[in-house]
Amino acid sequence: MALVSQATVARVAPKSDSAKAMAVPAGTIAAIEDGAEGWYLTSLDVYGTFGKGWLHHDFLTIDPPSRKDGTVWPLPAQIKSDTLLRDGAGIWGNRIDRLKEGTRVRVVERNQGWYRIDEPKAGWIAHADAYIDVRLFLNAR
Repeated sequence: MALVSQATVARVAPKSDSAKAMAVPAGTIAAIEDGAEGWYLTSLDVYGTFGKGWLHHDFLTIDPPSRKDGTVWPLPAQIKSDTLLRDGAGIWGNRIDRLKEGTRVRVVERNQGWYRIDEPKAGWIAHADAYIDVRLFLNAR
């Protein structure tokens, strides 16, 4: 599940220039079904109108789902542009390392606009700097 963090438009294909499927207000819950390079195919309920559409990563907040035992399913992700790994969630966190574009990471927690990762090194990265790899996650469960 994901939360639409700001109003956007769901698309019929995973491209910003594809036709509009429906307007989606901030606060809408989206059930993620598939993903493709920063785009997520979602099932949506917008004011009682049900539909599907592709939403871009920048408009979604995705939390690692909980298991029955209280732990979380780590989410595989990929760094979309070079970013800093920090020891805390926020720009005030000390810099631990730099992660290169394309680096695969594992998200274990979200705190507002930040993801805590435990692989390849433990630390925090900005939410905007990583795509959650939904296909890999869905196949691993």
